[in-house]
Amino acid sequence: MRIVIDADALIKLTRSGAKEAMSAAFDGVLPEAVWRETASDRFPDGVLIAQKVQRGRLRVQAVNQAPPEAAVLPEGGERDVFALHRGLADPEARIVSDDRRFIKRLAMLSVPVWTPGVLLVALVERGGTLRAQARRWLEALRATVSEDEYAACSAALEEGFARGRDPGSSA
Repeated sequence: MRIVIDADALIKLTRSGAKEAMSAAFDGVLPEAVWRETASDRFPDGVLIAQKVQRGRLRVQAVNQAPPEAAVLPEGGERDVFALHRGLADPEARIVSDDRRFIKRLAMLSVPVWTPGVLLVALVERGGTLRAQARRWLEALRATVSEDEYAACSAALEEGFARGRDPGSSA
Protein backbone atom coordinates (compact mmCIF):
# COMPACT_ATOMS: atom_id res chain seq x y z
CA MET A 1 0.00 0.00 0.00
CA ARG A 2 1.26 3.44 -0.88
CA ILE A 3 1.27 6.35 1.53
CA VAL A 4 2.02 9.99 0.82
CA ILE A 5 3.39 11.64 3.95
CA ASP A 6 3.39 15.29 4.94
CA ALA A 7 6.32 16.87 6.75
CA ASP A 8 4.94 17.03 10.27
CA ALA A 9 3.73 13.41 10.24
CA LEU A 10 7.07 12.23 8.86
CA ILE A 11 9.00 14.06 11.57
CA LYS A 12 6.74 12.71 14.32
CA LEU A 13 6.98 9.14 13.06
CA THR A 14 10.76 9.51 12.83
CA ARG A 15 11.00 10.83 16.40
CA SER A 16 8.77 8.04 17.72
CA GLY A 17 11.04 5.41 16.17
CA ALA A 18 8.29 4.03 13.91
CA LYS A 19 9.66 5.27 10.59
CA GLU A 20 11.72 2.15 9.91
CA ALA A 21 8.72 -0.18 10.30
CA MET A 22 6.54 2.26 8.36
CA SER A 23 8.95 2.39 5.44
CA ALA A 24 9.27 -1.42 5.45
CA ALA A 25 5.51 -2.04 5.50
CA PHE A 26 4.34 0.72 3.17
CA ASP A 27 5.52 2.25 -0.09
CA GLY A 28 6.21 5.74 1.28
CA VAL A 29 6.30 8.64 -1.15
CA LEU A 30 7.25 12.25 -0.43
CA PRO A 31 6.73 15.22 -2.71
CA GLU A 32 9.86 17.30 -3.27
CA ALA A 33 8.47 20.12 -1.08
CA VAL A 34 8.23 17.74 1.90
CA TRP A 35 11.71 16.40 1.15
CA ARG A 36 13.16 19.94 1.19
CA GLU A 37 11.33 20.73 4.42
CA THR A 38 12.32 17.58 6.32
CA ALA A 39 15.67 16.32 5.03
CA SER A 40 17.83 19.23 6.12
CA ASP A 41 21.08 18.32 7.84
CA ARG A 42 20.37 21.14 10.31
CA PHE A 43 18.07 18.78 12.21
CA PRO A 44 18.81 15.29 13.60
CA ASP A 45 15.48 14.03 12.19
CA GLY A 46 16.46 15.44 8.80
CA VAL A 47 19.59 13.33 8.71
CA LEU A 48 17.59 10.16 9.46
CA ILE A 49 14.99 11.03 6.83
CA ALA A 50 17.69 11.70 4.23
CA GLN A 51 19.29 8.33 4.99
CA LYS A 52 15.98 6.51 4.41
CA VAL A 53 15.55 8.21 1.05
CA GLN A 54 19.14 7.43 0.06
CA ARG A 55 18.59 3.76 0.97
CA GLY A 56 15.39 3.66 -1.08
CA ARG A 57 13.11 3.18 1.95
CA LEU A 58 11.21 6.36 1.07
CA ARG A 59 10.88 7.83 -2.41
CA VAL A 60 10.88 11.47 -3.42
CA GLN A 61 8.65 12.21 -6.37
CA ALA A 62 8.13 15.38 -8.39
CA VAL A 63 4.68 16.89 -8.66
CA ASN A 64 4.07 18.04 -12.21
CA GLN A 65 0.79 19.89 -11.84
CA ALA A 66 -1.74 20.17 -9.05
CA PRO A 67 -5.32 19.28 -10.02
CA PRO A 68 -7.82 22.18 -9.98
CA GLU A 69 -9.39 21.07 -6.67
CA ALA A 70 -6.01 21.63 -4.99
CA ALA A 71 -6.82 25.35 -4.99
CA VAL A 72 -8.50 24.92 -1.58
CA LEU A 73 -5.10 23.98 -0.11
CA PRO A 74 -2.20 26.30 0.70
CA GLU A 75 0.73 26.24 -1.71
CA GLY A 76 3.72 24.12 -0.76
CA GLY A 77 3.91 20.79 1.01
CA GLU A 78 0.20 20.21 1.61
CA ARG A 79 -0.83 21.01 -1.95
CA ASP A 80 1.98 18.82 -3.26
CA VAL A 81 1.00 15.94 -0.95
CA PHE A 82 -2.55 16.14 -2.28
CA ALA A 83 -1.42 16.44 -5.92
CA LEU A 84 0.96 13.52 -5.56
CA HIS A 85 -1.78 11.38 -3.99
CA ARG A 86 -4.20 12.25 -6.80
CA GLY A 87 -1.50 11.52 -9.38
CA LEU A 88 -1.03 8.01 -8.01
CA ALA A 89 -4.57 7.10 -9.11
CA ASP A 90 -4.48 4.36 -6.48
CA PRO A 91 -7.73 3.93 -4.49
CA GLU A 92 -5.80 2.15 -1.72
CA ALA A 93 -3.26 4.98 -1.25
CA ARG A 94 -3.51 7.08 1.91
CA ILE A 95 -2.22 10.48 2.91
CA VAL A 96 -0.57 10.55 6.34
CA SER A 97 -0.96 13.87 8.16
CA ASP A 98 -1.88 15.22 11.55
CA ASP A 99 -2.63 18.79 10.49
CA ARG A 100 -6.28 19.29 11.45
CA ARG A 101 -7.00 21.97 8.85
CA PHE A 102 -5.39 19.87 6.11
CA ILE A 103 -7.35 16.79 7.20
CA LYS A 104 -10.63 18.75 7.13
CA ARG A 105 -9.91 20.02 3.64
CA LEU A 106 -8.98 16.52 2.49
CA ALA A 107 -12.28 15.24 3.93
CA MET A 108 -14.11 17.82 1.80
CA LEU A 109 -12.29 16.34 -1.21
CA SER A 110 -13.07 12.73 -0.13
CA VAL A 111 -9.39 11.86 0.28
CA PRO A 112 -8.52 9.01 2.69
CA VAL A 113 -6.21 10.18 5.46
CA TRP A 114 -4.42 8.43 8.28
CA THR A 115 -2.98 10.27 11.25
CA PRO A 116 0.37 9.02 12.62
CA GLY A 117 -1.50 7.10 15.35
CA VAL A 118 -3.80 5.42 12.85
CA LEU A 119 -0.76 4.48 10.78
CA LEU A 120 0.59 2.65 13.85
CA VAL A 121 -2.69 0.75 14.15
CA ALA A 122 -2.50 -0.09 10.43
CA LEU A 123 1.07 -1.36 10.91
CA VAL A 124 -0.20 -3.89 13.44
CA GLU A 125 -3.18 -4.85 11.28
CA ARG A 126 -0.93 -5.47 8.27
CA GLY A 127 1.62 -7.47 10.26
CA GLY A 128 4.27 -4.75 10.12
CA THR A 129 4.88 -4.71 13.87
CA LEU A 130 3.73 -6.14 17.17
CA ARG A 131 1.04 -4.43 19.24
CA ALA A 132 3.48 -3.91 22.14
CA GLN A 133 5.91 -2.06 19.87
CA ALA A 134 3.14 0.04 18.33
CA ARG A 135 1.98 1.00 21.85
CA ARG A 136 5.53 2.18 22.67
CA TRP A 137 5.61 4.29 19.51
CA LEU A 138 2.16 5.68 20.29
CA GLU A 139 3.36 6.58 23.77
CA ALA A 140 6.31 8.40 22.18
CA LEU A 141 3.81 10.35 20.04
CA ARG A 142 1.51 11.14 22.96
CA ALA A 143 2.77 14.67 23.62
CA THR A 144 2.36 15.60 19.95
CA VAL A 145 -1.08 14.15 19.13
CA SER A 146 -4.53 15.07 20.43
CA GLU A 147 -5.90 13.25 23.45
CA ASP A 148 -8.76 11.98 21.25
CA GLU A 149 -6.35 10.45 18.73
CA TYR A 150 -4.21 8.98 21.49
CA ALA A 151 -7.23 7.44 23.25
CA ALA A 152 -8.78 6.05 20.06
CA CYS A 153 -5.52 4.55 18.78
CA SER A 154 -4.63 3.21 22.20
CA ALA A 155 -8.04 1.51 22.44
CA ALA A 156 -7.62 0.07 18.94
CA LEU A 157 -4.24 -1.35 19.90
CA GLU A 158 -5.59 -2.77 23.17
CA GLU A 159 -8.86 -4.20 21.92
CA GLY A 160 -8.02 -4.89 18.30
CA PHE A 161 -10.32 -3.90 15.50
CA ALA A 162 -12.48 -5.52 12.86
CA ARG A 163 -10.45 -7.33 10.21
CA GLY A 164 -10.74 -6.00 6.73
CA ARG A 165 -11.72 -2.53 7.90
CA ASP A 166 -9.53 0.46 7.17
CA PRO A 167 -8.19 1.59 10.57
CA GLY A 168 -8.77 5.19 9.46
CA SER A 169 -12.44 4.74 8.59
CA SER A 170 -15.26 5.75 10.85
CA ALA A 171 -17.31 2.64 10.09
